[in-house]
Amino acid sequence: MEHHIRPKPGAAVLTSGQYWLITIFLGLCGLMVVSSVYTMIPINLHLVQTFAVPESMAALTSGVFAWFYGLGFLVFGPLSDRISPKKIIIMGLAALAVATVLVSWAQSIEQLIVSRAVQGFIAASFAPVALAYIFEVMLEQRRATSIAFLSTGYMLAGIIGQLISSLVTQIWDWSAVYVLFAGLYGFIFLLAIKILPLTQVQPSSASMVDIWKNTFCLFKEGMLLRCYWITFTLLLSFVALYAALSGYLSNTYGLSTEQIFSIRAAGIVGMLVSPFAGRLIGRFGLKRVLLTGLILATGGLFLVWAMSTVLFLTMASIIYVAGLSITFPALMNTVGQLGRKKKGGAITLYTFVLFMGASAGAVIAPWASFKVIALVLAMLLAASVVVSLGIRVAG
Repeated sequence: MEHHIRPKPGAAVLTSGQYWLITIFLGLCGLMVVSSVYTMIPINLHLVQTFAVPESMAALTSGVFAWFYGLGFLVFGPLSDRISPKKIIIMGLAALAVATVLVSWAQSIEQLIVSRAVQGFIAASFAPVALAYIFEVMLEQRRATSIAFLSTGYMLAGIIGQLISSLVTQIWDWSAVYVLFAGLYGFIFLLAIKILPLTQVQPSSASMVDIWKNTFCLFKEGMLLRCYWITFTLLLSFVALYAALSGYLSNTYGLSTEQIFSIRAAGIVGMLVSPFAGRLIGRFGLKRVLLTGLILATGGLFLVWAMSTVLFLTMASIIYVAGLSITFPALMNTVGQLGRKKKGGAITLYTFVLFMGASAGAVIAPWASFKVIALVLAMLLAASVVVSLGIRVAG
C-alpha cells in the first residue's frame, strides 16, 4: 500500500511518489532560478569588450543582481505568510521569464545593470517561499531530505549556471543566454501549476513593517547571529572564488575557454554528497555535519591557495565544493530549528544574508590576485569554523 503524508490540517494529502516528485521538482526549480545569480560571471570579459567598460563595472551586473535578490527575500518571505506559497512561486516564475527577456534586450551597460536588478528582485520570489513550502507540506522527518535536494539545486546552480552561460556565449552571444533561461522559466512555470499542490494559508494580522521589525530583531539572538555569520561567508567565498578563477587559469596557465569550462564542471563531483546530507544529519546530528562541512570547505580553500598545478587546484576545488554541499542543508536546518516560533523570519534572514554574501563576493573578486582572494576566503571560512563551535542545537 502506498504511504500517504499529511503534514498538517488543510494541507494536501501526498503519496510517497508525489513527495519525491515535488522534492525533485523544487530542486530543479532551485537550480534554474539560482543559476541567474551566476550567469554573468563567465561572460564578464565579453561585457567588457561589448560595452567598452572596466571589468569592475561589468562585475556590477552580478553584484546588483545579488543585492536586489537579497532585498527581494525581505518582501517575498513575509508574503508567504499571507498568500499561498504555490501562488507566489508560479506568479514569480512567470514574471521572471519576462524579466529575463528584458535582460537579453539591454543595449548598454546601464540598461543591463537595471534589468539585472529587476530580474534579481523577482527571482527572490522562489528561494524563501520554496523553503516555507517545504515546511508547509512535508513531514518533519522528510524535510531534511527535501531541503538537501533544494540545497543541491542551489549548489549546482553555481556550476551549471556558469557552464550554460559559457557554452551558449561561445556558440551565439551573451544575450542568447537570457533568451534560453527565459524559455526555461516559462516551461517550469507551466510544470509548477500542475505539480505543486495548493496549501491553505491563514493570513497574518501583522503589518509588513512589524514583520520586518520582528525579523531583524533575530540578529540579537546569539545562536542565530553565529549562523548568519557563517551564512554570509558561504556564497561570498563561492562566488568570489569562481569569479576570479577564469582569469587566473587563463593568464597563469594559458588555458583555453574549453579547458576552463572543464575545470568549472569538475566542481559538480563535490556536489554529489549533497543529496545524502539528510541521512548524514539523521545519523550524526546537525552540529557534527555542520562542523565537518565547514572544515572540509575551509581545508579545500587553503589547498586551492597552496596548490601550484592545475590538477591539484581542481582536486582542491572539489573538496571545497563537497564541504559546502554538506554545510548548506545542515545550516538551513539549524536556522529553522533555532528560529522556533519565528522560523519564517529566521529563514527569510538566512536567505537574505546568504545572497548579500554572494553580492559581496561578486564585487570583491576583481580587487586582488587570485591567490590573495583564495587566502582571504580561506581565512573567512576558518573564522566560520570557530564561530560554529559555539552553536548549541539539538541533534
